Amino acid sequence: MMSNIEEQTIKLPNDNISVSFEDFPTLNKEVKYIFVPNGYVWFGEYAFRNLPNLTGMWLPQSLTLIDETALSDLSCICNRRSHKIHPIL
Repeated sequence: MMSNIEEQTIKLPNDNISVSFEDFPTLNKEVKYIFVPNGYVWFGEYAFRNLPNLTGMWLPQSLTLIDETALSDLSCICNRRSHKIHPIL
């Protein structure tokens, strides 16, 4: 059985390097956490716009650029964690 945090977490695929608005085309109010694996280097415009209840993010050390609007609609981000190569989930 999955824990509540696992049910509310999106783990992005390992084979991408960026997150854009098109990655989350529909509104998803269930997601509260997002895990971004190592290798991602940028978040594009309004990348997380359709995840209004996002409150926590695990960010890779490889992340080098975050568009100024990528997190603009997220007033509740209170947990941002950097991680190394080993995934938390």
